[in-house]
Amino acid sequence: MHATIERQIRNRKINLPADYVYYCQKARTTPSPYNVKYLTHTFFKNFDDLKFYNSIRPGRAVGDHVVTDIKVLQYLLSSEICYTLRHSEQLRALNQKINKKVDTCEIDDLPPLFKERRKIKKEKYLHLQILKQSLLKC
Repeated sequence: MHATIERQIRNRKINLPADYVYYCQKARTTPSPYNVKYLTHTFFKNFDDLKFYNSIRPGRAVGDHVVTDIKVLQYLLSSEICYTLRHSEQLRALNQKINKKVDTCEIDDLPPLFKERRKIKKEKYLHLQILKQSLLKC
């Protein structure tokens, strides 16, 4: 998919982000065009209040087990992570500190990251106005 899109946009003028949507859809015609969604500010969610682990490394000190040694990971509803280093072992809790405490939730329940569309800086707006004037003269 990525290679097809890259071939389609190679040597093309992209003036707006919406141009990418057009060329991504045009990249494939058979069996059907790619389904492309133009993302707006409402798509992005704020994940700041969720629980998270800084690392899933089973050990902390030098010489302890590392992530690549893990054979099984199990994510529990209680937001606890269990792991094993061998398939024959019993699962054990990951010994890492959870950074933030909140209840688990669905992605649709998360608050939006932006309340409204992001505004451009005044300086950029002025530069665009100068560019617009130069394009009108051509």
